[in-house]
Amino acid sequence: MALLFHFSDFASLFDKIAKDSKGLEGKHLRLERVPICYCVHVKGLKKETSEDLITLYFENRRKSGGGRVSHVERKEQDEALVYFEDPSSVENVIKRTHVLEQRNLEVNPHHPFLENETTKKMEIPYDAEVFKYIQLNHEHELQGLLDKHKIGAELTDDSQSPVLTIFPSEKNNDSPQVWQERTEGLQYFLKSFKKIQVPIAAELFDEITRRWREENGLTSTEETPNSLVFFDAHSRSAKIIGREANVGEEEFKLRELINSAEKDTELMKSIVEVEERDIPKSRLTLLKMSSICDRLEKEHQHLNISFDLKTNILRLKGPRSVLQEVKLEVYKFTSKVIEQPLELPTNVMNVLKKPSVLQFTQSLLEESNVQALFG
Repeated sequence: MALLFHFSDFASLFDKIAKDSKGLEGKHLRLERVPICYCVHVKGLKKETSEDLITLYFENRRKSGGGRVSHVERKEQDEALVYFEDPSSVENVIKRTHVLEQRNLEVNPHHPFLENETTKKMEIPYDAEVFKYIQLNHEHELQGLLDKHKIGAELTDDSQSPVLTIFPSEKNNDSPQVWQERTEGLQYFLKSFKKIQVPIAAELFDEITRRWREENGLTSTEETPNSLVFFDAHSRSAKIIGREANVGEEEFKLRELINSAEKDTELMKSIVEVEERDIPKSRLTLLKMSSICDRLEKEHQHLNISFDLKTNILRLKGPRSVLQEVKLEVYKFTSKVIEQPLELPTNVMNVLKKPSVLQFTQSLLEESNVQALFG
């Protein structure tokens, strides 16, 4: 095959070749118009070289002789296709020698229409953990796409820079455009997954892990491959893998949990215990009988209220920031208590102290916000 870059009278040459019955060495020649070449095939790149750096180099006329680059497509780890906006850039580039990042490059014109099925493949960087998650949890959907478009996909074992290779699963003569269209569905599917890593303070890691498992009903101490959130004790972080929308939801829940744990930790650091000794025993007893202490303990985290009626002591234990408010509530209650001693005959008192009668009497009095102590 010969490619003619400059030939003005194509019609005349086409007519001559069509009428030539002798051909070349007994073979009949055929002349066809082919697309103008806008692309060069570059070999010898470092696998770490970014597409942005390749673009900058080949757009630099002084260094490479090139011009504006429309896009770059990585092939093998050391190869790339560079597409120019102006076909004249191809002619200028192939006339020069090229060195990028201290590597000698081999640059040749690239004609997509000459590709066959053995050269059709695509390599894209892809996270190994995300691909493993897809294989474990979305195997049916992944295999359906591969079968539908007659393509295969394999991930390299390179832990530093994993690359997913997409290739035809059977021989075909598709054009590059058709091949691109066949891979787009798989690429869109793969891009719908993501992984994020949420750092967790070392002193909170165990607590966050415990709370997360409790809130999500996870009884096992080990994370399973089907879990969306993986806690990594080594890096003190949580990895969230899944569909992009689901990852966003799980990240929000996890960060809310972390914020809550951080606030609790700060509260725990400020916990103190105080004793109140100036409350009369009768009022202290009524306070214990009332529901106000239960309500306050429910309203304030880490608050504990206890009574020692023998020594007439009220103990308050909790964050310093809430104890003042709790003490105010307690004193409001005790200050509103109106004591009214009532002497009753002994036989009446004995009847009132019976459990069934006592319970009924207390309930009746509570309807009028009255508490009674039977001495």
